[in-house]
Amino acid sequence: MNEEGKTIHEVPKHHTLENLHSENREGNENNGFRSRSASVVSDPENDPNKSEIAKFLIWTSMPRYRWTPQHFLTCVRGTEYLHIYLWIIKDLAWTQDLYILGIVFGTFALAVSLFLATRAVQFKNWIELWHYIAQFLWLFGNFWWMYGELHDHRFPNEEHIVDVNGAQCGWINLGALCWLCLYYIVFLPFKWFPHVPDESLLPFDDLDIKMPKWFKVFQSLRSVENLHTLFWLGKDMAWAKSISGVWILFAIPTVSLELFLVIVSFFQKNQIISHLHYVAQFSWIIANLVWATGELFLVNDNPLSLFKINALSKSTMRWYSAWILFCTLLWCGFINAVWISLSALGHTLDQRELRSPTILKTRHAHSFK
Repeated sequence: MNEEGKTIHEVPKHHTLENLHSENREGNENNGFRSRSASVVSDPENDPNKSEIAKFLIWTSMPRYRWTPQHFLTCVRGTEYLHIYLWIIKDLAWTQDLYILGIVFGTFALAVSLFLATRAVQFKNWIELWHYIAQFLWLFGNFWWMYGELHDHRFPNEEHIVDVNGAQCGWINLGALCWLCLYYIVFLPFKWFPHVPDESLLPFDDLDIKMPKWFKVFQSLRSVENLHTLFWLGKDMAWAKSISGVWILFAIPTVSLELFLVIVSFFQKNQIISHLHYVAQFSWIIANLVWATGELFLVNDNPLSLFKINALSKSTMRWYSAWILFCTLLWCGFINAVWISLSALGHTLDQRELRSPTILKTRHAHSFK
């Protein structure tokens, strides 16, 4: 209370940006998880009188940030969500042999990939830049392969290029895979990579997701996401080069790590949006696996329309993959509908609790200026 009898609300010490990373190093051992980020502001949902089940049910908690169009361009996580949407549309267009749609959305996805790489340079996060370079090479090879197939179907009287482009895609992806392996086999274990300060890590790892104590090999969920990129890239490289054994070898950890991300994000407070996006990405991976199975192990895998259901369509795995991609795209629309609705009602963590300028600065430390 001050001299006039008014209540003064002090900002807890652990909510300041200055103490954010010191708290990370101390770790939070609550409920068997280790926290890498600062605690959330106290609210009724954190009431210790509530049951443990209620605490962990993600569906009872609100999103951390409100939905805004700017979020997809000013926040790394939001831009990565946008990248997912674009690439799913590109894959769906490829399965349906839609030339213009595939080229347009594939080009947009590549542009967003480059945009993310520039943000890594802006924040001087060389680890993320290394992974974004590999990601761009991977996606460019994938785009080049798609272009060859769409070109041959669009212009059947011209020289066919799909076999050449597919082979080139395989070599580009192999180069990107070697680029990532160099980081994980040489630079990371021997600590030869330039040091990245905490303030450069935060924009790319801002989810406040607690890692299980038994999974100590990774310091944060972001490191799991980056390793997941390596396995997914290896899977696509083997697909492009038609090496079924290697494809299976990379497909298993690709699915396993994505499932891990889905499960861990489910048992977190205020992570409903990130969890739903992990589910979308898992569905996207399943669609890719179904599609690759048809090309690697079956003979008939021609692009067929989603809505022409007959014996021929049911005999190709690409048709099933297209339906999974279509449903995944609808799921992404559902995510944004939920997010926009909760934001309009004021049911997001930043709208409800971020009243102090100091806390606001902490919560939005990940945003670009």
